[in-house]
Amino acid sequence: MPQLLRVQNFTVSSDGIAAGENQTLERPFGHVDPERLFSWAGATASWPMRTDGGGSRGLDDYFTRD
Repeated sequence: MPQLLRVQNFTVSSDGIAAGENQTLERPFGHVDPERLFSWAGATASWPMRTDGGGSRGLDDYFTRD
């Protein structure tokens, strides 16, 4: 009979990054630095907190637009 594996506290971000190892309420992405996970979004032209007028206008920018 096959063994069953129960997984709790597993998260996947919208861009496919998964976190499960060492995940807690204080560190929802586990051992991974969330700033590193979402740095791609901050580099886009349409990122809301961008004030310098720069940023990429490629496929990543398409996903961050409203």
